[in-house]
Amino acid sequence: MSDIMSGLDDFVQPFQVESRSAQGRLVKIGPALDAVLSAHNYPSIVAGLLSEIVVVGAMLSGTLKKAGVLSIQIRGGAAINLLVVDVTHDGGIRGYARFDETKIKSLNSDRYVADKPIVPVLFPNGKLTLTLTEEGKKSPYQGVVPLEGKTIGDCIAAYFSRSVQSEAVFKIGVDNSDLGWRAGGLMIQRLAQKGFQPQSGDERIIDVNEKWNRAVILMKSCSNTELLSKTLHPHELLYRLFNEDGVRVFHPETLHMKCRCSQEKVKNVLSNFPHSEIKKMKNGRFVMVTCEFCNCEYKFLLDDIIKIDNNTY
Repeated sequence: MSDIMSGLDDFVQPFQVESRSAQGRLVKIGPALDAVLSAHNYPSIVAGLLSEIVVVGAMLSGTLKKAGVLSIQIRGGAAINLLVVDVTHDGGIRGYARFDETKIKSLNSDRYVADKPIVPVLFPNGKLTLTLTEEGKKSPYQGVVPLEGKTIGDCIAAYFSRSVQSEAVFKIGVDNSDLGWRAGGLMIQRLAQKGFQPQSGDERIIDVNEKWNRAVILMKSCSNTELLSKTLHPHELLYRLFNEDGVRVFHPETLHMKCRCSQEKVKNVLSNFPHSEIKKMKNGRFVMVTCEFCNCEYKFLLDDIIKIDNNTY
């Protein structure tokens, strides 16, 4: 068993079902998730849904083949305006949410409940955006689709169907206790049958579909308790789910909370702001900026940001 997973937390375990019907990724995240959420005092329902996006980001981070960042955004115009999660190629995660506190309080319940079909209520006419930025590429890949589904997992599966033209199934569990927030996720994606050219009436078509459907049924038998367990090793869980068909695991990846903000980066961004915008941030002789991800506050002398010119403030 890998030392990476000795603590049974904060990792991604890639795997493949040996029937060659599906590949997948298993995520368990505790301290790293709690660090992301503890930077803000989010209502339970906001923190829970942001946790789900963190899990999705971790599951999809395998799309990064080079140094880069995967960003997932969900926008809506109701109680929650925005959910954002970034995941780097080396497992650095950060995220934040914007929400309308009054609208959150007006909900029948602002308590997070796993698998509750709440997406249409919180994100009417919402949009899902996935952006992939990698070193060496002139422009990032970006996919934007309407939110389709009642849960976050349903919406991500719909994105795969629409933008990736691939079948995928997602299961996500989130919990908050006295020990903090933790979450788990399991996804499987249908494998393309390379070199297989089906002909009309070919029985192998049925066999391929049966293998995929079987993998989906086995995957869905995973419980939230298993996903969130701190004692159940991921290899044991994957064996329990797929042992009849066989399952192969690959090198796991670690996860950690990592905000990419810094004094120098914030200063460089501010130096490109219009003077009118900088003026709004003034507090006496200083300009104050707070990172939306980690809530870290940066303080600058005005003269350290703007170029000396004939403008007055």
